[in-house]
Amino acid sequence: MAPAVSSNINVDTKPVPLKSAPANADKEQDKYNKYDKRDKRSSPSRELTYLTDVAEEIIPPKKLTSPAPGKVFYATGRRKTASARVFVQGGKGSIRVNNNSLEEYFPISRIREAAIQPLTRLEGESMFDIKITVKGGGFDGQAGAIRHGIARALLQYDEELRKFLRKNGYLTRDSRKVERKKVGFRKARKSPQFSKR
Repeated sequence: MAPAVSSNINVDTKPVPLKSAPANADKEQDKYNKYDKRDKRSSPSRELTYLTDVAEEIIPPKKLTSPAPGKVFYATGRRKTASARVFVQGGKGSIRVNNNSLEEYFPISRIREAAIQPLTRLEGESMFDIKITVKGGGFDGQAGAIRHGIARALLQYDEELRKFLRKNGYLTRDSRKVERKKVGFRKARKSPQFSKR
């Protein structure tokens, strides 16, 4: 038979002292913190500047108005090996590329949208008639050249659009091109299979 337990037990209610952290704990933590770059990236000031940048990009400077009748704005756009000559004038939204409609010339919707992006962002698709002659390159290069040309022509139409167009990268000539093939290599950098014997 188990012995009876006395109910008059003095329970010590003092909290047990915890072990103090080792002296080099801060150094250990710093060792891991140097790889954690999120704290620096997500500082409130950085987030706020990012949000203001986005707000400036999204909001066009002002509502576009149709230019005077008979006034034509010309610009050249380039991308990769493609070159586009763009003529912009007031109208009802007709866009002709090499005497074809935009839909006929660029059957892929993604490429069509990329080509007229500056107009779309400024909500001016129905205010201008655009005639384009483009040569060289493929669909992507030609769409980039047209986009560059439209942006430069819009800048001639209204100089106040410069900040908006520049901020969104429409005025920047994209200088990236395919790197040339080298002698003794299969492509620009790919070398033939190496064999010791």
